[in-house]
Amino acid sequence: MPCFSWQNRRDRLLRYGYEIKQVSAHQARTMDYLMAHRGRVVSRVELADYVWYDDDDPPLYAELEIRLFIHRLRHKFGTDSIRTERGRGFYLPASPCRASDRFKNSEGVWTAVKVLMEPSVLLHNAEKDHYEHRRLDDPFVTRMQRLDD
Repeated sequence: MPCFSWQNRRDRLLRYGYEIKQVSAHQARTMDYLMAHRGRVVSRVELADYVWYDDDDPPLYAELEIRLFIHRLRHKFGTDSIRTERGRGFYLPASPCRASDRFKNSEGVWTAVKVLMEPSVLLHNAEKDHYEHRRLDDPFVTRMQRLDD
């Protein structure tokens, strides 16, 4: 199953599997929150509070806007990309990567050795023979570039 990751956060380029598409600023904030809370159902109210965090009061239509952002993201990336639990909210599946997935950052190339339940991952850097155990929402992991095989 493909997972969401940022190809380039500053330019709001979102990757889902092999697709990379640009999203709006509000869609990016929506995805930031969903990715940080993978595997957990997030209500529209909770998302609206996060997306419009700098406003004293989110717009009256904020919950409807969230539904619209989700609809547009599904249109871009596919209907199964973001899941709905009827009456509760939206969620991304809990395991965003598989063992053997490869990533790259400024410290080199890393291989996911094992995806754990927390959700976290054990990464191995073969160049330095170094292991890192990190949460999947840790910036160390989320800023990595996924390498396609």
